[in-house]
Amino acid sequence: MVATDAAASEYAGGVGEVLTLITAQRSRINLASQKTTLRRLRLDNRITFHLALGGDYRPQN
Repeated sequence: MVATDAAASEYAGGVGEVLTLITAQRSRINLASQKTTLRRLRLDNRITFHLALGGDYRPQN
């Protein structure tokens, strides 16, 4: 179970705090943002590597 789901379940059941839920949601959003940033950096690195090997941006026919 994901921490956000657990916090939401506890909050809905009356045993959890809203601050715990918000913190878990913020952590989940931050992780998703980091994942997107890492994907973009990986693509940037692939392009840089391609160009370093003599490639270009023109589509191949």
